[in-house]
Amino acid sequence: MKCFKCGAKLEADSKLCPKCGEPQGFSLNLIENAKNGNQNAITELYNRTYNNVYFTVKALIKSEDTILDIVQDSYVKGFKNLSQLQDPDKFRAWIKRIAHNSAVDYLRKTKPVMFSTMSTEDDAFIEFEDDRTENLPEVVIDQKETTRLVKEILDSLSDEQRLVVGMFYYEQMSVKEIAQTLCISENTVKSRLSYGRKKIEMQVKELEKKGTKLYSLAPLPFLLLLFKNMDAQAMEIPNTAVLQSIQQECTAVSGAGGTNTENVLKASTKPAVKTAGGTAAKGIAAKIIAGITTAVIIGTTVGIVALNQKEEPQQETQQITQETQQITQETQEVTENEIKLSPEEVYKPILDEYSLAMGADPNDETAEFPNINYVMMNYYYQYGGYDGTYFTGFYYDYYDIDGNGTDELLIGYGSKFKDVVDVYGTKDNKPQKLIDEYSLGERSQLYIYPDGTMLLFGSGGAELNIIDTYKIKEDGVSLSVESETYEGAFDLDSALAEKSNNQEAVEDFDWKPIDTKWDTESSGNSEEYIGQYINGNDWNAGIITIEANDSESVKVRLETFRNMSDQELSIIFEGTGYAVADGLVVDVSGKQVKLIKKDIGFILDAAPSLKMEWGLDPYIYTGEYVSIMPMEDDSYF
Repeated sequence: MKCFKCGAKLEADSKLCPKCGEPQGFSLNLIENAKNGNQNAITELYNRTYNNVYFTVKALIKSEDTILDIVQDSYVKGFKNLSQLQDPDKFRAWIKRIAHNSAVDYLRKTKPVMFSTMSTEDDAFIEFEDDRTENLPEVVIDQKETTRLVKEILDSLSDEQRLVVGMFYYEQMSVKEIAQTLCISENTVKSRLSYGRKKIEMQVKELEKKGTKLYSLAPLPFLLLLFKNMDAQAMEIPNTAVLQSIQQECTAVSGAGGTNTENVLKASTKPAVKTAGGTAAKGIAAKIIAGITTAVIIGTTVGIVALNQKEEPQQETQQITQETQQITQETQEVTENEIKLSPEEVYKPILDEYSLAMGADPNDETAEFPNINYVMMNYYYQYGGYDGTYFTGFYYDYYDIDGNGTDELLIGYGSKFKDVVDVYGTKDNKPQKLIDEYSLGERSQLYIYPDGTMLLFGSGGAELNIIDTYKIKEDGVSLSVESETYEGAFDLDSALAEKSNNQEAVEDFDWKPIDTKWDTESSGNSEEYIGQYINGNDWNAGIITIEANDSESVKVRLETFRNMSDQELSIIFEGTGYAVADGLVVDVSGKQVKLIKKDIGFILDAAPSLKMEWGLDPYIYTGEYVSIMPMEDDSYF
């Protein structure tokens, strides 16, 4: 145990730091003062437990901005419900549990796929050994290095793996407890832990190659050592902006102050604290505006105190306090309604859904993707990402169609030419589909103009053409629609010019590919696929070599001729592959390649961005790779 303030090593359950004299426990008086809204007490409790709460969330969540938002919400929830705390000395464990539950609730809402159990996971029994150990050497890695290593290791995991790894290794929860918390099967937990271990081992080995000292520890004990150091030694500086927001919310609710007006006024004029990345914490800066606005309105501020003040009685003016509470509450309501997430945050669920749908089995009738364009996704499935001329796939861009300062999300389909097949707006920071998917597709074209007009052209044949005119209303998700049908002879350019007031359609979209996300839950032994496979399409033959790596993974390499003048094969990619239900998923520099098992071989597919990067002949992806090195029993699979 170490002092939360100076970092000095303490005996277990120490109540006072012998070096700096800082109290370490939680007295009944301190808890009672915080319960009554005393700002000094709230600050003290926040400072003493910030590291514990911060790292509890960090073990489960990757985004720094999201971590700070969850930390803030956890403290607000804790301080508002302090009456439920029975034992003051248990405050640290209590607030950590609130933070843990808040992080899990956030993931449950934003990433529901993490809380689902695949049928194959329930059917298969997975052997699992608890490899946690307390017999670790007394090694202290400095704060900066500990934070860096934990980030590198955890960031290499998928969200599903990070969650169960954090709960199992950092929070020391059992497989059964994790399964009950996440409402998934124990086998699913074991599967994700097993796959996460493989990723951790790969990452730790990479760190070792780069010169990181592992103290003669295997990968998992090394991770445990990092967690141990992080909990006891890494001193993350409490975020001032988070504290200010907590104080504002708790003051408005409690009706109590206990603050020093002079110190408050000084604190409120300081610039917003920035995160480690150098940018103001999203969601937090907006929430403290209410407090700053209050200071401007009434000339003084009650609710923010200097961080190092102790529990000393403060004088307050009841009238000012009441006015402050009323104005703060009113201003905060307005401010929070105006908080806007970035397009990346708002539309991430839509892009994730497209990624998952692209990697889904087209014959799986149980798969549900309510926000995608099923018409074009079926087209994608039908042609396997290649329509005979170009590689096809889904792309995206953000564009403020109506010029109101809020970007819409455009989903495009194609390769050389991209047609808009989905348009989303945002309401209350939630994505909303603007145009019905059956209106946008293979036989239609959407034109977007600088003044916000959208013209959708659809053809029903040579004798019937329709142009729908769309305008986004002020709420950002409602549309006004006019439709006109043209029968007989029809000049599209003239009709579009007339309806757009002779504007030129916007075409300079910065389309970015949506990469496929395949299921990576292990479902078998990858070693059964070891061998060499060839795509025999004349000169452009590709060769896939699968070699042993470890008991649960293989090394996969693709070689091919890039063009007809090549005399030698070029290595296109090398990666680590894991067996899944229908083949192998290969990790190539953080992106995915899939070898989809067929009757006698594989079909190769890859993330769209990799296909663009490689620029290979289309036959590499459409031809079947068959074994040229028979297995021991002379069979193929």
